[in-house]
Amino acid sequence: MTMDAINALLNRIGRAVGGVVGALYQAGRDSIDTVIRNVTINPQVGCDFIPVGLALGEAEEHTVEVGVPAVLFSRLITGPVAVVIAYLASFGLYTGK
Repeated sequence: MTMDAINALLNRIGRAVGGVVGALYQAGRDSIDTVIRNVTINPQVGCDFIPVGLALGEAEEHTVEVGVPAVLFSRLITGPVAVVIAYLASFGLYTGK
């Protein structure tokens, strides 16, 4: 093989790898954006994940028995408070200029 053929082959391989890496990078950015917009603000999704997260963290049975109700009761109190705060903060948010 000549040097030009080797350079052409490396160029094609580099472009192909660059395209795949670029696509994966953009997919990762889109995934993070989706999670931040839909999962990080929705407390119901977070509360549904508590038992799964404790199981994945290999928490002891007693920890799960105490932890899940504790978080759910805290959401029972802080959920309505968060709605009221968000409602009050929304005043003037959509005023036309």
